[in-house]
Formats: sequence, structure tokens, C-alpha cells
Amino acid sequence: MANDALGQIQAFRTRVTKLNANGVPSNGADKSYVSNALVTLSTSPVYVDGEDFQEKNGEGVVCVNFQGPSTFRRIDWTLTICTPDAYLMEMLTGGTVLSDGDAVGYAYPATGVLNPTNISIEVWTKRVNSAGNLDDDLPYAWWVLPRCKDMRSGSKEFGNNSIKPQISGQATENLNWFDGPTNDWPVSSDRVLQYMPCVLANVPDASTAYVTVAAS
Repeated sequence: MANDALGQIQAFRTRVTKLNANGVPSNGADKSYVSNALVTLSTSPVYVDGEDFQEKNGEGVVCVNFQGPSTFRRIDWTLTICTPDAYLMEMLTGGTVLSDGDAVGYAYPATGVLNPTNISIEVWTKRVNSAGNLDDDLPYAWWVLPRCKDMRSGSKEFGNNSIKPQISGQATENLNWFDGPTNDWPVSSDRVLQYMPCVLANVPDASTAYVTVAAS
């Protein structure tokens, strides 16, 4: 396939999956969750500037001038969802899903050392052509953050407003995400963030409960 470089709009689906300690998607019940409640996922690459060496001689002329190489460390991200969702909050930050009959709520993690289970985050966007339509062959783009850690909940404002939960975290490379929780990611997934064009069959349906992940 040629590089069509189509525009991308509207992140409309998100999947969060728990990882084993080695980075492999964890199989079994209650290991994944698919949501259509994403408002935004903001990603910010984190760099460390190389060390700068500069010396001047007695006349004030620079006689040593060297800039060391800079380093790409990770991606910091912030995810905002449009409504509180107990299952998604538990997947992202830990804590506990509360239930009483048909009522489902959520309790924050206990105070203390922050250590939520590492997760992967996948996001699907729409690919549009110059005519303003979805691409006929590959209408969607599938983005993957294969390992996310250090997740934490943002502040909430209770008042005459919509309560939109916000979660932030860090993303790093993961050599062991392989072909993902549904065994259909088609290429290498070992970078901190990557995407591939895809078809509708690669887009999961939004769920109202946890999703079981089959063994690879």
C-alpha cells in the first residue's frame, strides 16, 4: 500500500487492557474494557537536553563548544472521559468497583504507595479523504500506547457542571505487547506510540462490562 497520508479526526473508541509484569497483555476475565466515552487523549513527549559544554578564554572568546545528544525518555499523557465510568476508572487507576443490586459505583485506591497495574491504551480515529468521506479501503487508524504506568486521577469540580474524570500517566516502550489483547495487531508494537490504518473489523464494540482476554 502507498503512503496516502490521509487526515485523521474524531477519536471515537478506546480500549484499556491490563498487562502482566513482563508487559504481555494479561489473559482472563476482567482484563480489558472498551469505551466510547473518550473526550481527549493528549500526549506530550518528554525529552532531556544533552549537556552543554562551553568555555571562554581570557579574551572572552569561546574556545570549547559542544552540545551532547538529547534523549527521548517517554510520553506523558492525559485522558479525559465524558462521564464517570466505574469499570474504566478501575482499569486506569486501580481502586474498587462498588455494586449494590443494579447500582454500580467506584471507590478510589487506598492512600499510600501508588502502584496501579500497568496497562495498554488503544485509540481508534477516522481517516478522511479529500472529498470529506471516510477512506474506502482503510477508514480508521488504530493507535497503540503499549505500556502505561504511574496512572493517577486528576482533580474534580462538583457544581453546576459536567463531571469529566481525567487520568494522567506515563507511556514507555514495551517489547512484549506483541499483537495485542485480541491477537490482531499486524506489525511491530515495540515503540512508545504507533499507529496503523485498519478496517472496521479491527475496531472493538464499546462494552458496558469487563471484557475477557483470550490467551495468545
